[in-house]
Amino acid sequence: MRPLACLFALAAGPLLAQFTVAHRGGMARQPQNTMAAFRHAVKAGIDILEFDLVPTRDGQLAVHHDLALHSPLCQLPGGKPFPFGPIRVLEFAQIRQLDCGSWRDPKFPNQALSPGEKILTLGEVLATFPAKTKFLVETKMAKDGAPDFVDPEEFVTLIAATVRSRKVQDRFILQSGDYRTLDAMKRMEPRVATCLVNARRFKPNYLPLGRKHKADYFMLGVADTTKEQVAELKSAGFKILSNVINDAAGWRAALDLGMQGLMTDDPDELKRFLASR
Repeated sequence: MRPLACLFALAAGPLLAQFTVAHRGGMARQPQNTMAAFRHAVKAGIDILEFDLVPTRDGQLAVHHDLALHSPLCQLPGGKPFPFGPIRVLEFAQIRQLDCGSWRDPKFPNQALSPGEKILTLGEVLATFPAKTKFLVETKMAKDGAPDFVDPEEFVTLIAATVRSRKVQDRFILQSGDYRTLDAMKRMEPRVATCLVNARRFKPNYLPLGRKHKADYFMLGVADTTKEQVAELKSAGFKILSNVINDAAGWRAALDLGMQGLMTDDPDELKRFLASR
């Protein structure tokens, strides 16, 4: 094959992901948002760990998806009673007692249990993983005026301070559906990248939305966009990450649209899929 033909064949080959993301650490394999999940995903070769933050009453940043604690996801050893409810009204020492690794989510039959897993702080996660690992971290926000509402500036001030103390500004991506937190991070720590979540609310006006908030990433579903929109956003400098996809058909569709990143609950299957391409 002549050189030009070789180049054409490479260009026409299957698209590959530029980066991979383990949603909540990859909860199809390990309990969500736990150190066991994060370690498993890194060992599997995932590029970015995705997780969520909720501030406690005493100003700690708890790694947890929901605004409120509930059973059976987390429980006190021995079934002892616990004041389940909004994390915002609890102190971190209280929620640290909980075991969040002993319940298997029925949606994920291949999930291994990891009894004794504790709710982590942002600082603990950032300090644990090597320089090549990146972090995609979501601010979980209650509605304005709700009892567990936290001021966006206050929330981001806590995050920015932790990011600076761990010196991970260039490995940290803040994501949210509440864009006030993204705007605040750009003011406080411009080196931190930001990602627009739930941008489908503004479909099809993605480009002006990204520019307005000075974002670096969009998280989009396959049904939320077109190949032309993805190409337009990429040419403007934005990176496009899929929403959570757990099957080969969905990953192929995202790559066919030109998305650079794939996010999944199942890091093992995603890596096998990409290796097969």
